[in-house]
Amino acid sequence: KRHGLGKVFSCRALKIVIDYFNKLGHTNVKCVVPESRKSTKMSDRPTMNPEILEELERHDEIIFTPDMIYDDDILIQMAAKTNAVIISNDKFRDFSKYKDPNVVAYLKDNK
Repeated sequence: KRHGLGKVFSCRALKIVIDYFNKLGHTNVKCVVPESRKSTKMSDRPTMNPEILEELERHDEIIFTPDMIYDDDILIQMAAKTNAVIISNDKFRDFSKYKDPNVVAYLKDNK
């Protein structure tokens, strides 16, 4: 079942993905989400079921990024440092802006 369909931000979808990878045996699954998603009144896509974000936060399965910081930056830098896998529908086409050779190498090796 597809969640959100590009019209809403589905917190339930995040939970489904985290549960899926945990069931596969992964032990450190995290979602990186802008802090503004805690609000249900986002103008671009309203947040559905924000109480799920609170649950994920209690279980240390979500990382909130400050609203003024590009969340992709935090996600990519964290993944490069920990050699993590990124699951995203983002193509990260703007990765050429990164100057850190470790981040650039990570992105090239993990397309």
